[in-house]
Amino acid sequence: MKRLIWFLFLVLLPVFVHAQLLPTEETNDDPTILRSGPSEDYDRIAELPKGLRFQLELTQKNWSKVRVSKTLSGWIETKSLKELVPAAAVSHPTLQYIKIKKEEGDVRMEITETEPGVVLAEQWIRPSVLWLKFQNTQAALSEIDYDVNDPIVLLVSVNQEFEDVVFMRIDLKHLYGYELIQKDPKHLVVKFKLRPRGASLEGLKICIDPGHGGKDTGAIGPTGLKEKMVALAVSKTLGKLLSSRGAQVIFTRTDDVSLADPEAPVLDELRSRVDVARKNNANVFISIHCNARPTKAEGRTARGSYVYFYQPQSLTLAEEVSESLEREINEPTFGVIFRSFHVIRETELPAILVETAFISNPFTEARLRKKSYQEKIAWGIFRGILSYARLF
Repeated sequence: MKRLIWFLFLVLLPVFVHAQLLPTEETNDDPTILRSGPSEDYDRIAELPKGLRFQLELTQKNWSKVRVSKTLSGWIETKSLKELVPAAAVSHPTLQYIKIKKEEGDVRMEITETEPGVVLAEQWIRPSVLWLKFQNTQAALSEIDYDVNDPIVLLVSVNQEFEDVVFMRIDLKHLYGYELIQKDPKHLVVKFKLRPRGASLEGLKICIDPGHGGKDTGAIGPTGLKEKMVALAVSKTLGKLLSSRGAQVIFTRTDDVSLADPEAPVLDELRSRVDVARKNNANVFISIHCNARPTKAEGRTARGSYVYFYQPQSLTLAEEVSESLEREINEPTFGVIFRSFHVIRETELPAILVETAFISNPFTEARLRKKSYQEKIAWGIFRGILSYARLF
């Protein structure tokens, strides 16, 4: 028995010592994106606030794998880290107070905590519920202060279901879009956006992203029609329709140009498109494209439209646009598809990418050349956005 105990001690001691000596790191940027793998192509897990402390597990080229709680690890860019002494304590906030207040254009739920922490968000569509999962956190709430004029938040429930994890369930009348903001080291704000009502889109900021542009032609049809030009024509018509109902339209491009340096990596171009929506505080993001098959044989017969979404709050928008587009252009629809495309993944607002029709199909390409068909596509997307707005 003594030999067994001694053997286990010798085997487990290095593991225990290694765990204790993992270096402690601190985020140096605000925000820092925690991802599921070591590149920007991987899914976003969470946005980490500046000053968050956690343990470093390993470094791979320009990326570092970090352990942010007992059950959660992820990757962040190494340049966003600042090394601390190994004995530095990791972040372990306590939730203290919740105050909900209706503002002019949104509803804000301010959560007072002793220090910033890691928050994971998950949305249910039906019923409309936002779950917040606080890592390495304790709940010691003294009060939840509701606003009687709040038209969105119905109920907030907080449970310490595990020793170091707090689950917060927020039951909502609807969820048009939300944003998590670390206002300062002790205040996390959840901002719920108010929706337009009725047929008017007055005040709604819609960012339209005509796919590709400049040196990036996108897909090219059998007789030379370029995706970038069709996307731009459809986008301009859609913009006019939306403006006629009171929406404020923002374009990522209005000409045959690239947003980033044409010689820069593709990722720089995609980032630039997302930045347009962010800088203009857009409420909705619509990226317009044409589809294609990789081979001529497949491309000749391919038909249909696709609408892609990533953020949960984008699903309803994707459904409405998909159904409306199918009715308008008489193309089969393959419904809505979850896909991790950069321009819809890196936004926090309702965002969709619309593959309108197959430019690789000679019959469809001929239709896409016609202004009347381009207008049909724009009308299909426009009516889908209107239907989406009328739901609330």
